[in-house]
Amino acid sequence: MYEISSAIVTLWTLGTFIFAAGFGWAGIKYGQRTNEASVREVRKDVKEIQTCVKELKERLSKDELTYMTRVDCRDDQEECDKHRAYHESQLITKLEELKTMIVSMDNKREATRRELSDALNQLAADLRAENDRRYGNHVVS
Repeated sequence: MYEISSAIVTLWTLGTFIFAAGFGWAGIKYGQRTNEASVREVRKDVKEIQTCVKELKERLSKDELTYMTRVDCRDDQEECDKHRAYHESQLITKLEELKTMIVSMDNKREATRRELSDALNQLAADLRAENDRRYGNHVVS
């Protein structure tokens, strides 16, 4: 009986060892498959990122061809400054002309007012003189 129990214990130990080794092997295989799948996904993502970076580099180099150089920018700014200075001088000239016209109109208005005032005073004096001649120095009621 001792031999049977010893054999059972030995078989039990061997069975447990094989069972544990099988579970370990299955776990390793599962881990390898999971890692392999994640590595495939990472490779796919890396390829997409590399493609995107390549497209961005190509786009950037195409965009750089259309960028304005510093020299062209300075030339445009200088030309813009010249145009602005010209238009500012034209505006100032027109404003001065407008100011002169306004002053001239004010002077004409003042002269016209004086002429009208003098004409009205002259008419009033003529009317008084005519009334004095017709009716004498007395007031007619």
